[in-house]
Amino acid sequence: MKNMKRLFNKLTVALLSMAFYTVFTGLATELTLLTGLIASAIVAIVLEPVFIKRELKPMDAVRLLYLTKYLLYFAAAVLKEHFKIAKVILSRKIYVNPSIVEVPFNLETDYGITLLVSTITNTPGTITLYVDKARKVLYVHWLIAKTMNPSEARREIAERFEELVKKIFG
Repeated sequence: MKNMKRLFNKLTVALLSMAFYTVFTGLATELTLLTGLIASAIVAIVLEPVFIKRELKPMDAVRLLYLTKYLLYFAAAVLKEHFKIAKVILSRKIYVNPSIVEVPFNLETDYGITLLVSTITNTPGTITLYVDKARKVLYVHWLIAKTMNPSEARREIAERFEELVKKIFG
């Protein structure tokens, strides 16, 4: 029974690795899928004990689905923001409104906060400068700031990501 649970854990890590690989390469050719399968199997065999410290439960599968949804939403947001920044760069009349805004958050876990901060920083046009855990506020540099109001800034920058992070990390 214990071997079956370890096999399930390894399979979960392999499938998650394969999903990351496929999404971030943006390709689904025979060669990339084969390479992804081999790399994912190696990652699962070597790193499963590092990534998974306990037996996985059915709720973990639901969380993986939310993680997949998060990654797809993040990929779409990155593309959208890349186009906005490219438009600003290529425009004859450049419009930027750089500002540092307060973005309140309602996350409890360090994992959730880290994922949110990393997502904001990796989305073009925004960089998280400081996390005030005591006040539950992020300070974000926003290249094309639409508002200085913290709740509106949260809605524009982080709200949808935060909703998904809560579902991933509980």
